[in-house]
Amino acid sequence: MNDSCGSLVFVGSSLFFPDSLIRFVRAEFGTVRTLRVPGCRGLKELVAVDGPPRLCVVEERFADDLEEELDLVVEAGDGAMVSLAYYRPEIARRLVAREQESGACRLGYVPMHAHLDVWLASLRIQLCGERYVPSELLSALNVELPNASGHGPRKAPAARPPQQGPKTPLTERELQVLELVSDGKQNKSIADELGVSEHTVKLHVHNVLTKLKVRNRTGATTWYVRQRDSPAIQGGSGV
Repeated sequence: MNDSCGSLVFVGSSLFFPDSLIRFVRAEFGTVRTLRVPGCRGLKELVAVDGPPRLCVVEERFADDLEEELDLVVEAGDGAMVSLAYYRPEIARRLVAREQESGACRLGYVPMHAHLDVWLASLRIQLCGERYVPSELLSALNVELPNASGHGPRKAPAARPPQQGPKTPLTERELQVLELVSDGKQNKSIADELGVSEHTVKLHVHNVLTKLKVRNRTGATTWYVRQRDSPAIQGGSGV
């Protein structure tokens, strides 16, 4: 068996899947070869040499053209399990609804905005060959579930309306990291203070910048300084 049979391939740009994320995943899944290719061409070349990977995790931009780009990635994977990595649930919900309508449920999902433990668990599940669909996407499905008495199906409960009030897009841990970043601390110091690895801190910083739509630590610090006295920050994460 060649190395690629146990590989995890991220398909997308280094902005969406930064080097720090790739290193972090390599550290978490030491027996799984982890690499990144920019798109369909790179994936095809990899498959031609090493065979299909165990899992392809695809950047959400490939889902912008539902009929072409994502389908080309699936085809290039040559039978590999394919999972969409997303920050915007509305994109993933469109795909879930599309697949239910067509009857071909082939995609899994990796919620990039989720808590780190959930994010890692979604990868683990799919590396084991099981498709994973987060609960936040189930509202796109018209599912029937057995009722509590076992006397036939019932409709899946409607999604709960969002709670009112201000919320931050950051998790509690991301807020902790951002607070330390705003104090001018570097990744190594933050890792020592929180008792985590430096790779984990880099991943949290990347997620913070992505969720806040800022380019660097200065932009994130500016956001935090403006928001730190708000109920959303004082009350904890809205995630």
